[in-house]
Amino acid sequence: MNTVAWVFLGGGLGSAARFLVTTGIARLLGQGHPIGTLAVNIVGCLFIGFLTLVFLERMPDAQGARLFAITGFLGGFTTYSAYALDIVTLMQKGETTEALVYALGTMTICVMACIAGMVAARVVLA
Repeated sequence: MNTVAWVFLGGGLGSAARFLVTTGIARLLGQGHPIGTLAVNIVGCLFIGFLTLVFLERMPDAQGARLFAITGFLGGFTTYSAYALDIVTLMQKGETTEALVYALGTMTICVMACIAGMVAARVVLA
C-alpha cells in the first residue's frame, strides 16, 4: 500500500476515534468544559511518545505501520500530539530556546488565527 493510503486510512480511523471519545465524555460529564478534547490530547501525546520510540528503536523499517499509526491515526485523533512531539524533539536536540519559542509562538499565533477566522466569518456572514 502506498504512503498516502496508510495515512488516509489511519487518519479516518483516528478522526472517528476522536469523535467517539469526545462525544462519549461529553455525554458522561456534560458539555460545559472541553474535557473530551483534553483527554484526547493527553492520550494522543502519550501514544505518540510511546510509538515514536517503538518505531525508532524496534521497528525502524516499518514505514507503513508508522505512517498509519503516528501520521494517520494520531494525526487524525489529535494534532496536538504532533505539536508536542515537535517540541520534545527540539528539546532533545538541545534547542531549548527554539522549543520554547515554538511552543509559545504556535499557541499564541494559532489562537490569534482562530479569532481572526471568526472575525472574518462574522464579516462574510453579515
